[in-house]
Amino acid sequence: MLELRDLYIGYSEDDHRRIVAKTLNASLSCGVLTCLIGANGIGKSTLMRTMAAFQPPLRGEVWINGRSVASYTPKELSERIGVVLTEKNMPADLTIEEVVGLGRAPYTNFWGTLKEEDRKIVDEAIALVGLDALRSRKIHQVSDGERQKAMIAKALAQQTSVIFLDEPTAFLDYPSKISMMQLLRRLAHERNKLILLSTHDLEIAFQTADHIWLLQQDGLRAGTLDELSRCGAISDFLDSDELYYDAKNHRIMLR
Repeated sequence: MLELRDLYIGYSEDDHRRIVAKTLNASLSCGVLTCLIGANGIGKSTLMRTMAAFQPPLRGEVWINGRSVASYTPKELSERIGVVLTEKNMPADLTIEEVVGLGRAPYTNFWGTLKEEDRKIVDEAIALVGLDALRSRKIHQVSDGERQKAMIAKALAQQTSVIFLDEPTAFLDYPSKISMMQLLRRLAHERNKLILLSTHDLEIAFQTADHIWLLQQDGLRAGTLDELSRCGAISDFLDSDELYYDAKNHRIMLR
């Protein structure tokens, strides 16, 4: 479903290219929850934005369903990729229900009129993330965690086969983090979605992810947690004077 082919990511500034990460090669298929991990500033958000075609690659390509992302029209992309980023750019006067309803935009008319089937899909998405009681609340009146759930519901209402999420559990308390990760895992497995999310909640990722993408300066390591543990990639990433990785039990331990 998704392939990175010799991908270089970064920015072009005043005719100068700033490479964030290079020579990235990996693939994913539907029915799998994958967690993207790596050090702060390593380029996880940049990779997400490049895969979603929000910014162009410096070199190489992202392919989805046998086609380069660059060849898709904006409408085609909106029907295939749902994205939840960390930016707060939603109009403040919209209700949660209206925000989630925006996920149906690729399928509605010019005026964005929701049909009965669209409303059922919106209702289901709101219920899945547990926001039924807040559906009439303005988006600026809810907590950061509730806002994040609303943005995830919007992506669910979009009904794409691919969903990218940048730090979706960042503003949630611990029980809500677990609940959200379990929800995303169920959606991947039961609805055959390709879900890739970046996270710093490593132990939760280790417990719930089917695959791990470990982004480092020298490239991208991809595989199951067992595979990356056996080859030493996780220990190399985590081990320090203060921490070490218990590969047998997949635990991060204090020294």
